[in-house]
Amino acid sequence: LSVRPRPLAGELRGQRLLRSMLRAGFARPDVPLLTVAAGTPAGATRSHRALRRLVAAAGLDPAAPAASATAAQWHDLAVALLHHRATTLGQLTPSRSR
Repeated sequence: LSVRPRPLAGELRGQRLLRSMLRAGFARPDVPLLTVAAGTPAGATRSHRALRRLVAAAGLDPAAPAASATAAQWHDLAVALLHHRATTLGQLTPSRSR
């Protein structure tokens, strides 16, 4: 067995997000991935449409059951949620380059 380090390996917030989604997905494997993502702090603040686009951008079908996602797809979804949040927060922060 070989496990490659992933970008979330060194980021505590990302690890927490990934763990919370995995727990929810394993507890209720028949629930759609969109519902699992919406139940996280990073997903709860987004509109249904925006969250649906993020899930699709991670290469997942938002209506697919949680049990259908691979480990890499769960990881990609967590990265997408975190990256989108950071980008959105960065847009709201006044620019310091002026």
